[in-house]
Amino acid sequence: MERVDKWIDEHKQQIVDELCAWIRIRSVSDATEAQPGQPFGPGCAQMLEYALASAREKGFKAENHDGYAGSVYMGDQTAGEIGIVAHLDVVPEGNDWVHDPFKGEVIGASDTFPGYIVGRGSSDNKGMGVMGLYAMMCARDLELPLKHRLRLLLGTSEETGMSDMKHLTDLAAKEGSGVTLPDVTLVPDAGFPVCYGQKGRMVVEILLECGDDLLAFEGGSVPNAVPDRALAVLRELDDMTIEELRLDQEVERINHGVVIRSQGKAAHAAAPENGINAIGVLARALLETGRLTPETRRAMRAIKKLLSDNYGEGAGIACEDEQSGKLTFACGMARFNAGRITLTMDCRYPVTADINDMRARLCVNLAGMGAVIKHIDISPAFYMEESDPRIQALTQAYREITGDTESKNYTMGGGTYSKDLPCAITFGGGFPNDDPVPDGLLPEGHGGAHSPDEIASIKSLLKTLKVYVYAISKLDDVI
Repeated sequence: MERVDKWIDEHKQQIVDELCAWIRIRSVSDATEAQPGQPFGPGCAQMLEYALASAREKGFKAENHDGYAGSVYMGDQTAGEIGIVAHLDVVPEGNDWVHDPFKGEVIGASDTFPGYIVGRGSSDNKGMGVMGLYAMMCARDLELPLKHRLRLLLGTSEETGMSDMKHLTDLAAKEGSGVTLPDVTLVPDAGFPVCYGQKGRMVVEILLECGDDLLAFEGGSVPNAVPDRALAVLRELDDMTIEELRLDQEVERINHGVVIRSQGKAAHAAAPENGINAIGVLARALLETGRLTPETRRAMRAIKKLLSDNYGEGAGIACEDEQSGKLTFACGMARFNAGRITLTMDCRYPVTADINDMRARLCVNLAGMGAVIKHIDISPAFYMEESDPRIQALTQAYREITGDTESKNYTMGGGTYSKDLPCAITFGGGFPNDDPVPDGLLPEGHGGAHSPDEIASIKSLLKTLKVYVYAISKLDDVI
């Protein structure tokens, strides 16, 4: 692997510059901004074209699949294909950033440490897209003896339902389309070593009737993140109640009512215990005023109960299994229209759970709160036996490169492209024993994938690249 180390060191600055350039394109996936050839809006379209143009400049063949996704190819497909898939879309930037979310810059560098790249998408998941592109470059430049063609897949709606990969799989199933799918695909969108199972996902829109005292109730921007801000407007509150609210909330009297703003802590919906849901904070604050109409009070009690825990106990659907652990249940968004609140709940259920039974219990329990299901989407769980030769090859590659023989393969609640592509295995790129972020570099709660000041360690990015180059050669021997 000495040649690989040398190649990575020679291309280190180029890799950093590439990722910073990708971060500077705000690529939040938004189907409401769709245009011809741009199914998820102009930002994602610009990002996809930029990445494919960069691949072409490096000598690779690149293809745009109707604006939904892109492919970069290396080698001959005669013996089959090994894929790497990353997503170019990012979650909205949110609030409270110290650094510009779309500047793309290096912070925390020293003589002994290369630092971190800060910006939305640095770790989730543009950094891994850049890593995949340079892994292919390394394999080509060093003329690694591979039997399989390499292919980098770049998606544009992973954060908003993964319809990008559904479009690609539909194209592959269409006779005469010329589109195929890899024999095995690596998904660098979690942690090392290997994720061999992912919980199923159920996204539920819940409708709650309110009284005429509530003029607005809003929070969150995507279903799969715990919101850090929420807002309500009440028609009227007395001065004493307003002063009491101001002890914990932001309150402002306006011409047609009173605005109450609540704060929480952002987190990924797959790990809601790491956050504080601002929608739940707001519902509790409104209830404590004692000034709500019966209809609005009932709606706030329902929200309070649904958000009283992170594991579905309030909704009556809590369960767990040995393979994947506890069900999680988080509220990602709240919207208000015509006297009704729509809550969007993100549920990650265990791989062995009976989804039909769970759905039936949820309907019954919601009815008891005066709530109904408006819409529901279900994504099945993903599971492979840990003894599968492909899982074992990836595990061996990770251990041989890192020397880490203690970390175990795992299952998780987060959903990746593993659920949407055949034989897609989530592999990295976060390391279980990564260097801690230095104290004082960022405020508490900053730096995570869906948090303010999202960062990617340059050292870890380059180490992931080395692991992937070696893992590709291992997979090439077993498939």
